[in-house]
Amino acid sequence: MPRSNSRLNKNIDKTLELSKTILESGKDVLQLAPIGGLDTAAGALVTFIGMIQQARGNAEAREKLANQIQELANIIKDIAENSRRALQGADREAWGEGPAQVSLSPALQKRINVLVGELEAIRDDADKLRKHNVLSRFLYSKLDAETLKGFQARLKNATDVFMLGSQATVEHFVNEIKMMLTPRTDDLLKDLKALAVQTSYREEYNKAKSRYLKGTRSTVLADLEMWAVGGGDLNQYSVFVLSGVAGTGKSTIAYEFARWLDDRNMLGATFFFVRGSEQFSTTRFVLPTIAYQLAMLQDSLFPHIAKASQDHLKRGQQQQSNYQLDDLIVKPLQEVADTSYNLPLPVIVIIDAIDECAPNDQPALAFLLSNLIPKVQQLAFPLRVLITTRPELRIMNTLYFQRFHQVKLHEIPRPSVDSDIAHYFETGLSHFIYREAFIAKRPAAIRQLTEAAEGLFIYASTALDFLTKDVDHSDQAVENLNALLSAKGSGIGSHLDQLYLSVLTSAFPTHVLERGNYRARVAGVLGAIALLQDSVSPNTLQVLAGIEVSTTQGILKRLGSLVIAEDNPDSEFRPLHATFPQFLIDPSHRTDHAFYVDPTPYHGSLAVRCLELITSQDALRSDKRRTSHVKYSCVHWATHLSLANPTEELSRLLDTFFHNNLLLWFEALSDIGRLEIAGPVLDRVRKWFQTQSNHGPSSLTLALLNDAYRFILLFFDPIRVDPKHIYVTALPLTPHCALLDVYGSCKPLDGAVLRITTERESHWGPCLRVMEGHKGTVLSVRFSSDGRHIVSGSCDHTIKIWDTETGVMLNTMQCRGWIYSVAFRPDMNTGQIASADDRTMRIWDFSSGAELHKIQLDETGAPLGLAYSPDGKYILLASYNGPPSLWDVSNRKLLARLYSEPQTSTRRSRHLHRSVAWSPDGSKLAIGYKEQVQIWNAQDPYGLIKNLTGHTSPVTSIVFTHDNKRIISGALDETLRVWHINSGIYLKVLEGYSSAVAISATLIASASDVIRLWDAKSYTLTRVLNSPNNINTSLAFSPDGDRLLSGSTSSTLCLWDTSYQAREKTPSGYSSVAATCMTFSGDGALIATGSEKGTVMIWETKTGKLLRSAEPSTILRTKYSLSKSRTGVKHIIFSPDQKELAFSRHNEPEKNSIWVLDVNSGEVKRVGCQPEHERRPGIIGISYSPDGKWLSAGFRQAIFSGYPVSDPLCIWQLGTSGWSLHRSIWAGADRLAGLISPGGIIRRGAADLEFSPDSTSLRYQCSKRRDMFKYIYDVTTGDQLDEAKHNWKTASVVALFKEQDGWIISTETKKKLCWIPESKRSYRMLDSSGEWRTTCASYESYYATGSEAGEVTIFDLSELVKK
Repeated sequence: MPRSNSRLNKNIDKTLELSKTILESGKDVLQLAPIGGLDTAAGALVTFIGMIQQARGNAEAREKLANQIQELANIIKDIAENSRRALQGADREAWGEGPAQVSLSPALQKRINVLVGELEAIRDDADKLRKHNVLSRFLYSKLDAETLKGFQARLKNATDVFMLGSQATVEHFVNEIKMMLTPRTDDLLKDLKALAVQTSYREEYNKAKSRYLKGTRSTVLADLEMWAVGGGDLNQYSVFVLSGVAGTGKSTIAYEFARWLDDRNMLGATFFFVRGSEQFSTTRFVLPTIAYQLAMLQDSLFPHIAKASQDHLKRGQQQQSNYQLDDLIVKPLQEVADTSYNLPLPVIVIIDAIDECAPNDQPALAFLLSNLIPKVQQLAFPLRVLITTRPELRIMNTLYFQRFHQVKLHEIPRPSVDSDIAHYFETGLSHFIYREAFIAKRPAAIRQLTEAAEGLFIYASTALDFLTKDVDHSDQAVENLNALLSAKGSGIGSHLDQLYLSVLTSAFPTHVLERGNYRARVAGVLGAIALLQDSVSPNTLQVLAGIEVSTTQGILKRLGSLVIAEDNPDSEFRPLHATFPQFLIDPSHRTDHAFYVDPTPYHGSLAVRCLELITSQDALRSDKRRTSHVKYSCVHWATHLSLANPTEELSRLLDTFFHNNLLLWFEALSDIGRLEIAGPVLDRVRKWFQTQSNHGPSSLTLALLNDAYRFILLFFDPIRVDPKHIYVTALPLTPHCALLDVYGSCKPLDGAVLRITTERESHWGPCLRVMEGHKGTVLSVRFSSDGRHIVSGSCDHTIKIWDTETGVMLNTMQCRGWIYSVAFRPDMNTGQIASADDRTMRIWDFSSGAELHKIQLDETGAPLGLAYSPDGKYILLASYNGPPSLWDVSNRKLLARLYSEPQTSTRRSRHLHRSVAWSPDGSKLAIGYKEQVQIWNAQDPYGLIKNLTGHTSPVTSIVFTHDNKRIISGALDETLRVWHINSGIYLKVLEGYSSAVAISATLIASASDVIRLWDAKSYTLTRVLNSPNNINTSLAFSPDGDRLLSGSTSSTLCLWDTSYQAREKTPSGYSSVAATCMTFSGDGALIATGSEKGTVMIWETKTGKLLRSAEPSTILRTKYSLSKSRTGVKHIIFSPDQKELAFSRHNEPEKNSIWVLDVNSGEVKRVGCQPEHERRPGIIGISYSPDGKWLSAGFRQAIFSGYPVSDPLCIWQLGTSGWSLHRSIWAGADRLAGLISPGGIIRRGAADLEFSPDSTSLRYQCSKRRDMFKYIYDVTTGDQLDEAKHNWKTASVVALFKEQDGWIISTETKKKLCWIPESKRSYRMLDSSGEWRTTCASYESYYATGSEAGEVTIFDLSELVKK
């Protein structure tokens, strides 16, 4: 029934009055809210409400308008109140007391301004209608429906604009306000700032790039400016690449563009790479620096990046670049985009001179670019990136498959470039005091200089400095010009080389060089410019090279047109351009001029000085290790050593370093944040030693070097967190070795260290490093041809690239199916890898992760193996259900299918071809076909040469020997066969193969549950590498044969030392199979462990001594013998008096038996529950009574067709003749009726069995996911007792320690006490009840672990807990 107008008008008046009350009562809040403009908006709305209250008629339109007014009033009130609360919770020191206004983001302020403006306009329009005249005032009370609808529509539109068309809620709005309330202080970014470097274009070291001359490079700059503001066709590109050969002015353009952006508040960040500078030639600082500058330069980004950086850095200071990119840049900027109505103008990031990134950091650069560019393009936030670079192949290959706009400076028409250079010379000379006299004497100077520059702005800049700097008269300028022009015809290198030689000859004429030892000092400074691995100051150079500060400054002054240097002796100097150091060490100029720097002797002298510094007394103390010369020496001594010739002095210093200063060096590297170089440095020293025939290291030094390498690989993680863990964690866990003999007594300042009571390992194991990252079985692994990288393919559908030296994952490529095979292309200049997955072969760029080519293989099915030809031009594929195929890589063209037998049948056979190989000389192919090895001609016509028969199961792996004379094949018959190619006979059969084979010059490796190494000539088994509980699925040797790589079913890669020799027996108690359970005795004096093998061991806690061991043969009687059944111990518990140990095992015949071990005698007895049914449930809990007279066990409940087949709870009593079954109880049978599965069997079990303190009652809790039963029984009678009357509280036992990410952590203080390697971490397993169990136990300050490899370790944490 329609409402009457009278009632409707009353409701409308109530709505309007309520809205008015909301706004007027909140007036104080609105005035104090930290959002300027909200009170104005509310005032305009109140006035408008008053006008609408006077109007009558058109009730329905008036009702809609009233509702719209109420909606907006509530929004304004809620935002004001919540924003005021946000201010009250903000930093009072930052905002002070009383009213505060927040500097809002431009987009947010615009939304408020639009709202205020529209409300005021609506109010004014309504007022005009009311005030016009008497007749109008009468008509106003009868406002027509169209006028009311117009007001309502305008209000709705204003509300939509304010609230982003309902996309934003009040909460979103207030969150944005809270972000803006974040005080703009450096404190919020101090941790991020510590990871950044000062690379702003305004920095003094970038001054040389600021020499842009207005009017030059106008076309390039116009394109950049158009791209920056998003104009024209360039708007579609988020990335702009400016490339050009050396000297074309890329950095100067980047500098000028940065200045232009900064003036318009569009600059986000700048990072200028500088070759030879440790800070500015590495990617480590790029992303933190960009994030920090974005926060500081863009107000709207500050609160988002500040919060993001705090969250990011909680997880580590040196995270991988993909995490840095996502956490510090992508997510914060996306957050801004998601909460802003109008995004700001584009924000530009400039990354200059990426070609000057250090060579050893190039893979990291490629990875950074391949992640950065796509993510910038996907961002809703208008972020843009300018990259400048030389057009080097490795960089252009990385960029090739990315989307960007490119301008090539070296392809700009020469007349245009020459015009700019001439203008540069004209303007530069206009400020020259002797210009008129100079031009009068040489009127063609500008034309001649322009021609000499040959399009290079660096030539123009350097030549102009040379002509005009420190010139006393015009004749000297003419002489300098003549020197430049005459050098052009000297025949020495490029015109840049000629320029550099002219400058040097003029700066250091012969008579100057002949003064005393000045020539040697000049050579020393030039050597520093060319060969030092980082920029240094004159003060630092004095320490490193022995050249007086004043002398260095004088030489640098003469080199003013070639180097950047200040008068301050603490200011670093560096070459003006990267081509100058290259000129100084170019061996082609060895006899051309007197300024050639011979690298080898100079590196030798620097290596000596660096080693002298870090081996001097107290040089590596914590208060001195950050001084510039010590820091330089710590980081770069091995670089200079590796490029030096051996001397007796170097050998002596290396002995001193390894014998006395090794651990201090590790401390220093951790302290300065460069620990990641330790492993590569030691490996470089090892290789340098191998090349020396004279002045070799002492045996102790060599042993210390090898131990140090293993030490840092194993304990890198804790030492990086805090160098004290060298002493707290690493030394206590180091096996017996030379390093432990020399440094074993070292302790931290407070003396608190981890103590291990169990026996220390006798030697380093063969595994150098475990690489984790895959989430499925690793099916294929390979080394790159230079050995620096590893590729792996897995059934988790990913391909991963790894750095061999550091083990860091560099890149991940996603596919659609299992990755059966991967391989690096032999020609590493291409940077490509091939992969075989779900009926597809793919070619990838391994640096960027870009998919270059994809070849569908629908006809032949999934490719199981692939092999590159030695020249990298062809790929041979083994297919799932078709013949092997030969492909041209470049053209993606199928060359041939190699049919193993005549095609007389249309039926497809599966698994015919599993493996393929290419001979090292490229002449032959080997193909595994069924049980045969086939040898084919590798050149057209592709003919079958011969079949090698002998295997009894399909061949799965094939390799050629390095001499092309033999083939080694592995098959599912678990044998390796060595074949002579020409004769076709097998020379040897090797037992023990399962899944993979690999070969080096000296070794053959085969894989199964262990890795066997065979001598490649004699075929004798030399050693076995144990890989407990994993099946090795793939193998690969490094190019030098020193390392072996394996992939396994455990989703990991393992890098092995092939020189490892089997040592003496491992510590007692090492069972080689997983430890499944452990427990301390009640007084903590003993600890018992059970293994997957079924062995039970008892240890003395304080000494770590193995007291008792019961093997399965001791436990099982003949009639219960299990041969190959699983026999692991699942539950284990001491009796209250520690005289007995009760345990259960989960092998099939015995899984419902309880065993008791006499701790003193070692005698083992079985307690009851002889199986009577075909299916048995198994024990899932055991417990002793406090008085030791009762023993109980809980079982999984098994029901067949509704009938119980075993009792779920048994109680035994201890009598004079031992244990006897006292009672069986069917607990909770009434609760199980509705839980029987469709198959007629259910399994539930006891999660907890506990006797009462007086040993008279037994509480039984049965739990399984959602189900929970609790019962209490009288031990003597078996009667169920009333839970309310007979229940008792259990004394809570809180574990004092826990393991997390390899750390033992105090549960009370949350402090990381120590770190333990993977081989000693608790074994974590999923038991048959679906619950995760961890093999560890703690008692007071002791913590014990049982590892997957069967190693039991008892940690004494008392010193660390006290501290």
